[in-house]
Amino acid sequence: EDVTLLAIGHPVVAAMEAAEKLAAEGVSVRVVNARFAKPLDREFLLGVARRTPLLVTLEENTFVGGFGDAVREALEGENIAVRTIALPDAFVEHGAQPKIREKAGLSAEKIAARVMEFRRQRQAVS
Repeated sequence: EDVTLLAIGHPVVAAMEAAEKLAAEGVSVRVVNARFAKPLDREFLLGVARRTPLLVTLEENTFVGGFGDAVREALEGENIAVRTIALPDAFVEHGAQPKIREKAGLSAEKIAARVMEFRRQRQAVS
């Protein structure tokens, strides 16, 4: 796979839809339903990370102290690119969940766009 999406909770559905959109662009995506958030399965994460150049975590928590941070911490020292799409570390206005997810970048369209951006950034560094 070109990218692995590690999603937890509601973003799993959006991740699957984003994977379909990315496949149409020629990007191979694996989606993992990260039901193992606590305790974190480090061996599984290492196995996944060794088969893909980019891991992207998706969650409805904040960037700070959430699932993405736990994944980065578990893989520390392994030279593995981990990016996170999550809620901002700020007050989130009340409203309809689809609108909040869209604004936070957790809709399928926004996830696909961010993944393409992450891939471009990674290729520019390589």
